[in-house]
Amino acid sequence: QLMKCYGNIALTNIKLQNYQTAEDACDEMLQIDSRNAKALYLRSQIFHTKSSCKMEEQDKSYNDLVFANKYNPTSAFLRRKLIQFTKSKKAEREKSIKLFWGFFQRRTENCKRPYLKEKDSN
Repeated sequence: QLMKCYGNIALTNIKLQNYQTAEDACDEMLQIDSRNAKALYLRSQIFHTKSSCKMEEQDKSYNDLVFANKYNPTSAFLRRKLIQFTKSKKAEREKSIKLFWGFFQRRTENCKRPYLKEKDSN
């Protein structure tokens, strides 16, 4: 019964955007059962939907989703969410590469390299 209570607390607080309270409820669920797929999924959603979604939080979100899928491999829902997350992460990475590739490419072409002076051949 305690797991259901913490699950409801987490869901309610996610909807209210009280992410810290929701995360605490998920952590309590995971202290009771460290392999609880629902707690891992909910915590993954919390990390993913925080307004200040930092790279570290995205990594935590991905890891929780991977473990939730590992502990509940028969769940088509979790598998689908993991695939969606992986695709969006890949698309974001490709976008970053396109965005910054030109910057670094131009920078290295225009850069004078005094440390690569030719040696005098005597």
